[in-house]
Amino acid sequence: AGLQRLQASTSTLILALIPLVIIFVNRFTKTEKLSRMKRIAVIGSVVGVALVVGGESGQNDYLGYFFMFIAVLCWVVFSFQTTRLAHKYDETKVAAIQALVTLASFTPFIFFQQIDLTIMEPKHWINLLFLGIIASAIGFVLYNTALKTIGGTVSSLVINFIPVITLGFGYMFLSETMTVTQLTGGVLIMGFMALTMMEDFNFTLRKE
Repeated sequence: AGLQRLQASTSTLILALIPLVIIFVNRFTKTEKLSRMKRIAVIGSVVGVALVVGGESGQNDYLGYFFMFIAVLCWVVFSFQTTRLAHKYDETKVAAIQALVTLASFTPFIFFQQIDLTIMEPKHWINLLFLGIIASAIGFVLYNTALKTIGGTVSSLVINFIPVITLGFGYMFLSETMTVTQLTGGVLIMGFMALTMMEDFNFTLRKE
């Protein structure tokens, strides 16, 4: 609902706030300890996302903002709950149960939609299979594993790579243009993410 009412760039920027919201919640729950470098990296990546998706003109719906912020809060709750479950149970089983609950929750809505399967071509079914198997099933298993090993904040920080990857693929395969501002934003995101990974790597070496 939020994506239908907002520009793609605005939606992406709102979703980039997820790591910041997780940090804010962590201050009260003390679920995850974050170093100063990681807090700086989160803020820097949000700035990077703003540069990558910025500059798109158009109208946005205030109801769209509401839906997107609710989505952010839902994702934060999901991250905290999944992190807790992933430390107790196998992450593949957790992802499977989440998928079954999602299927049971959303299946009734199919009967309220006007779906014409006759217009579906083979490429459409292939796209659906890719979305269901690769992007959803395997993606959520890997994300649950990341939540278990590196925590919710850093895992959510990686999500801010999405606009960078989208920009890169658009440039390489769709002949889309890339501005200096967008390139700067991408470098910021990758740079702060690299610093976070280096800090975790150095911490692991010190423990060994």
